[in-house]
Amino acid sequence: MAQRLAAYAALPYPKVASIVFGLYLFILSSILAQILTIYLGIPFPLVAFMLVVVAIFYFAAGNHARFIRSPFFWPWVLLWVWWTFAAVVGMYPGRSLPYMLTFGLRIHILPFIACAIAVTAPALINVTRGFAAGYLVILFMCFRYGQTRENRFFIPETTLANGNDLALHIVLGLCFVLILIMRGRPFTRFILAGGIPIMVYYVFRTGSRANMLTLALLLGVCFLIMPVRWKIASIITSAAMAVMLFPLLPEGTVNRLFTFTQARTGTFDAMEAELSRQAVDSTNARLMLQKRAIDLSLANPLFGVGPLMFTDAVDSYVRETEGRGSAWQVSHNSYLQVSSETGIPGFLLYVWCIFLCIRTNFRCYREARRMNFHDEMALSAGLLLATITYAFGILFCSIALDYYLAALVSFTSANALAQEDLRHYLQQRPQTV
Repeated sequence: MAQRLAAYAALPYPKVASIVFGLYLFILSSILAQILTIYLGIPFPLVAFMLVVVAIFYFAAGNHARFIRSPFFWPWVLLWVWWTFAAVVGMYPGRSLPYMLTFGLRIHILPFIACAIAVTAPALINVTRGFAAGYLVILFMCFRYGQTRENRFFIPETTLANGNDLALHIVLGLCFVLILIMRGRPFTRFILAGGIPIMVYYVFRTGSRANMLTLALLLGVCFLIMPVRWKIASIITSAAMAVMLFPLLPEGTVNRLFTFTQARTGTFDAMEAELSRQAVDSTNARLMLQKRAIDLSLANPLFGVGPLMFTDAVDSYVRETEGRGSAWQVSHNSYLQVSSETGIPGFLLYVWCIFLCIRTNFRCYREARRMNFHDEMALSAGLLLATITYAFGILFCSIALDYYLAALVSFTSANALAQEDLRHYLQQRPQTV
């Protein structure tokens, strides 16, 4: 197997296939389909078109069942099966079934494609280039179309119209940019390194307190796992960015970033004081939504209320218990989103996949450092940071039914298999000379 894949990876085809797959992920990470439709008025089915192109390369690769070797195979397949079954038998039978079928075809299938096409670390880095480039498009969207309302920065009329979602999106992109910085050419490193302060600036501009904490968590993880030179670089870079960026932020945004459970006092005008109070109210409202999500999870422990049906279910719940309508909001917590919408089994499968990502990436990073596999070490380190970002960030966002986890499972499983095949190939090579 290792020799066959090594021969396959030496052909021009895998490079082209990995670039095409990277373009598909670029469309997802850049929300390009939304940009074309909303901002340019071009309603072209871009995702569906590129999926057909990627499918051609997938079937031509001949490694269709490679994902089965991954420890992700069974939890990943069972996750989609359970979520789809919950859509059929949940509180609103069949209403979200069309979405789940489309989700399975366009998103949940990504790990199968990744493992078939990106059979080596260089091929996976090609995919990473496309995926990371999409996040740079988001920076342009922030600059060109971003708006601020009540000290929250967002991209209107898109799936990133919520400040927390936009901030988490950018932080995840930052992790993939770090992969390219670690393995890129000097000029590429210089260009990408210059983009990091811009990404961090827009994270702060969103006023997302959760993702400010996420950045702090990532810095702590970097300090724990990275080589000494990267530790020093991360500390110096973080200190420099804090000194440079905070003075550039609006005063109201800084006020919001450091307002959690109690409104801040100081030399603020009446409007800023009101926005500070609203920040505290926002925290309390989210806690109330999460309490309702827990109640719905306990009331529907097996199949939940159905994928994407939380807002409908919580409105009915509020009307029954409080005699009034709800604000039609999501749970703002992906763990509770999954438990309330797909039941406790769906929640356990979801957490299982996230845990496997963290464990696999950590093991791959440790092994790559031991074996001095540079590409694999960069990929594993960036993916570990991205998975930790996701695992923590989704405590404050309802994005379980988006492409993020599928992308992480795709990169993680493909990287682990590529590293395993490389190790076996190196072990067998002396015997075949």
